[in-house]
Formats: sequence, structure tokens, C-alpha cells
Amino acid sequence: LAVSELKPGQRQQLGDYRGVFVMYVEPGSPAQEAGVERGDVVLTVNGASVPTLESYQRAMQQVKPGGTIRLLVRREERSGPDKTAWRNTWVAFTRR
Repeated sequence: LAVSELKPGQRQQLGDYRGVFVMYVEPGSPAQEAGVERGDVVLTVNGASVPTLESYQRAMQQVKPGGTIRLLVRREERSGPDKTAWRNTWVAFTRR
């Protein structure tokens, strides 16, 4: 996964939610197979809040290869031609 800090406009859309923005998901990776998508906002890693890039990196470094990564992500979904809605979803995968 390649992630970045949220931009001010993204933070406004999310309201009280804080996390990191998924910019890229490697094709065929465990994250992609688990359902992580470009545009997701990672809110937690294994139960730890990740409001900043630094906190995300720390949380990911704690997971050893072969360990399970559980992410709570907030995802924007189209609910009509002019409407979008945000929902939270869990994804889990094994770290390579």
C-alpha cells in the first residue's frame, strides 16, 4: 500500500474521522485481495488509530511478516448519480 496524509479538502469531507489516504494498492497483493481500494481512508491498523502518516507507519512496522493486518477503512460509495455516501468497513490480510 502507498498512503499519504489527508489533504484539507479530504479532511472536510470526512468530518470527525482521521486517517491516511490510500493512493495505490499493488495488483495481486494481499491488501488488494482483501478488498483495499485506492481512495480508501485507513482509520485504524490492528485497533490503533492512525491519524497521521507517522502513526500509520509505526503501526504497520509492528506487524511481522506472516502476521495479520486488520484495517478499518472509510470508503466513499456512489448512492446515486449525484450522491455519495461514506461507510466504514473492515479488511484483513496477511503481511508478506
